[in-house]
Amino acid sequence: WEGRLSPVPVLGIWDGDWLLSYQMGQAVIHTGLQSDMLARPPLFGAAAAPLWLLSDGLIPYQIMAAIASAAAATTMLAFIERFWPRSPRVVLLPLLLSPFFLHHTAAAWSKMLGAGLVVAAITDGASSRRLASAALFALSIAVHEGAIIWVPCLLVATVNGDWRWRGVVRATWPLAAFGLLVVAPFQLWVLVRYGLAAKVAASPVMQEGPHDPFLLKTVLA
Repeated sequence: WEGRLSPVPVLGIWDGDWLLSYQMGQAVIHTGLQSDMLARPPLFGAAAAPLWLLSDGLIPYQIMAAIASAAAATTMLAFIERFWPRSPRVVLLPLLLSPFFLHHTAAAWSKMLGAGLVVAAITDGASSRRLASAALFALSIAVHEGAIIWVPCLLVATVNGDWRWRGVVRATWPLAAFGLLVVAPFQLWVLVRYGLAAKVAASPVMQEGPHDPFLLKTVLA
């Protein structure tokens, strides 16, 4: 696959989530998602669709991923300016120049965009922009379902010290609403088309931890 898809040899072995995201995006455009493509949501791969209208293949996909990674970096800058306004912008250099950031930008990893959306959601939540925060967080889950583990951090930022029941309700109802609006449709489509068993079986928790206890895998999946 690497020889067919990647013109950049520094990517090394191009497989796993990187390849799956590309395949899912291509499937959305050409054939439709198959039952073996349910491990991740297709939104990241399909984000290259406008560029694929101009030219097919990996390069437009990498361009989209580079833009997504740049967006994640700028949201991190906004996060720093919100919580540590006196910090110089050069504090981002270790991230931007790190092999982790550069490699996963070139290899096109959905977690970069998902992380950027989570950071933006927390920043907006702390600034009392609850609707924008909830929309961004719902999009982060639509990009990568692992983003859901950041719900407690988002709630702390959005509640902003008001832990009375009204403050909690004000913080949580936008999350629930945008979750139903943005995340639920695809999940319901998967359940109707392929069933719960296929969705659970496709979870990385099930595939990568075959020897873990069944109850643990069920809860995590």
